[in-house]
Amino acid sequence: MEMIKIMYRYIVVNKLFYGITVDKEKENAIIESVCLPLLDLENKQKSSNISALGKAKDPCFIKCYRNPSYASPISTLGNVMFVGIPDNYNQTINDILTDEYKVKIKFFLRDKHCLPVLPDLNKYNYESCKFAQYLKCLAFTREWDALFKDHNEKLMYEDFVNYTKSYYDVLKNVLGENDEVIIMDPELWLLPSYLNNVKVSVAFQIPFFKVEFFKCVYNNMEILKSLLNAHLIFQNKDEMNSFLELCAINIPNFEERSVSAQVLPFGIDTNYVTTLKGPRLNERVAQIKDDYKDKKIIVTVLNTVNSELSENVLIAFNNLLDETEAVLVQIEVHSDLIDAQKRIEMITAISFITTTRGNDCILTITPTNDLEYYSFLAAADLGLFLFDHSVTNKGCCDFIAVNNVPFILSVNSVNHFSSLLVNPNNPNELLEKMKEGLSIGEDDMHSHNMKVLQNMNVGNFLKQIRYDENIAKEKEPKKLEEDKILRAFENANKRVIILDYDGTLTEIVPIPSDAAPSDEIISLLDHLTSLKNLTVVIATGRSKDEADKWFTSSKIQLYAEHSAYYRKKGQWIRRDVDLSWMDTARRVINEYVACTPNTKLEEKNTALVFHYRNADESYRDEQAERCRKALVQALKGRANVKVGKCIVEVNCKDIGKDYVVRQYENCDFGLCAGDDTTDEKMFGRECFVGIVVGKKISKAEYYVNDPKEFKNFLRKLR
Repeated sequence: MEMIKIMYRYIVVNKLFYGITVDKEKENAIIESVCLPLLDLENKQKSSNISALGKAKDPCFIKCYRNPSYASPISTLGNVMFVGIPDNYNQTINDILTDEYKVKIKFFLRDKHCLPVLPDLNKYNYESCKFAQYLKCLAFTREWDALFKDHNEKLMYEDFVNYTKSYYDVLKNVLGENDEVIIMDPELWLLPSYLNNVKVSVAFQIPFFKVEFFKCVYNNMEILKSLLNAHLIFQNKDEMNSFLELCAINIPNFEERSVSAQVLPFGIDTNYVTTLKGPRLNERVAQIKDDYKDKKIIVTVLNTVNSELSENVLIAFNNLLDETEAVLVQIEVHSDLIDAQKRIEMITAISFITTTRGNDCILTITPTNDLEYYSFLAAADLGLFLFDHSVTNKGCCDFIAVNNVPFILSVNSVNHFSSLLVNPNNPNELLEKMKEGLSIGEDDMHSHNMKVLQNMNVGNFLKQIRYDENIAKEKEPKKLEEDKILRAFENANKRVIILDYDGTLTEIVPIPSDAAPSDEIISLLDHLTSLKNLTVVIATGRSKDEADKWFTSSKIQLYAEHSAYYRKKGQWIRRDVDLSWMDTARRVINEYVACTPNTKLEEKNTALVFHYRNADESYRDEQAERCRKALVQALKGRANVKVGKCIVEVNCKDIGKDYVVRQYENCDFGLCAGDDTTDEKMFGRECFVGIVVGKKISKAEYYVNDPKEFKNFLRKLR
């Protein structure tokens, strides 16, 4: 793990908690942000003047405001600089925002620890975040065709790129050495690819795509590669494993990479919520309870994630009213992704219920301050937080912080807490859980949930981020500096050379059995083993029988099948490995051998290999990739699936040439060389110089052009 002092932290968000309004009467624009999507709906049945409701009173007036802290889990963090677009930054504001206004806004927000990003919205094809909306629909497994059927994916992605560049243009002028950037929202998932010399984290507050939905994402691999340039923070282990499995399916030899990632759930700033508790909160809670005396108060939070479930909540609540006096308080939180059509349907259902049951049985509010928000949560007799497929549940965290009564969660959400669980798609089951929750009173699990919540305190979030070695980043090695390496080799006392064979000491040949060592190679190895204080190691993917036949000298330390076997005093020893996956892998490979002419299955003691070098070039690579993906999905992480030069190889988990390097790490000078992706795990190790044969992207420090050039270099070692 790298320990490095961070000079300054920048928290990058889609929307700042400071915003801009053109209505001088407003202290904030939360209500404005919630309602304006309704006015954007096109009425195809008749003409309408309803959009006039959203007309600004004075379009030449600009005012900055601060949203309440409950709208964002990170807004109370200190000693950081927030970077983002001001809330409520829309076309109207964009059009009247002069350079003079921009300077004033930047000056004002800088004093509030915010760096505003003010893109020219006229340069976008659609809304600037339309592509991110599309990503979120896929992430939450929502239907998206109808929402985006009139949008060109290429143009949406073009906006996505330009949106990222607008952030980079701000950041590049302020970032310094050892600064840290933490990206919080999917709108900025391309940003890591622009930031090369700073620490970058991406915190996933939404689930990443399932495998089948990832296929639907436009330019999906560009997004994925950008994320792999960052340290990745997941809310739970299942989400992290799902992401890594998706990478393994879509990126050949992903197992050869080291990705910097950790599970670090965060909820709310519990210290801040504690400061709100007191006489004012108690007084407001008492007032709410008095307003609804003789009624049970059920509170729920509506946002983008759970808007589709509101219909079932209303159906269940309507049935509950048959036997229980109750009020449903729906807190609609600030969001830039309100599903306006769903909200209209919800309003229709509410209208039906309030007409038949009474106007005071349902209350929908958008609190404009923290006191009002937490007061309604604290006044409730039951909490209802149905964030389906969500990895975070801020509303639930807020509820636990101020209330000790039961609450209900979706069985499909990630549940850090002990609670009542329900299938949110079943109104009847939801009704029964409401009845059960209201009958309990004080929740026995509250003390446990409070301990869990304290461990998710956002105030500790930044302190717990750790940056492990990330060698998923691609780079180009330097041309081998022979004189420098030769001097280092000559000056060392304890020296080690670890060599791959095929493609490194000899050229790749069409028929693998024809690659036996030539007299020239045997002579070179004799030269190396004659040098004092030098250990010569060959680490090959070949079978142990073939390796033993070709390299007979006892002076050579020999590892076969990517380190599954090693030769010691003339005897072969197999490492303790799990071979239970072999039958499954054999079946998959045989299916592809049967439908791909001139391919074959090679069976080793601890590995299976699909050879396709001699297949028709017009389809062989496509078939090999299909075979690789089929193996990854069938084996589910039980074995490594690697792509080499015209091969797809399956071998045991934790088998790799990095094991060989670790056996010799106490040397004064080490050199390792290879040509293939299976050799990459040898590179990037302390005390070892890595040389890749062939000019290509690699973790090796140096490259040589071909085996001939490399062998000429080895002959110069003394």
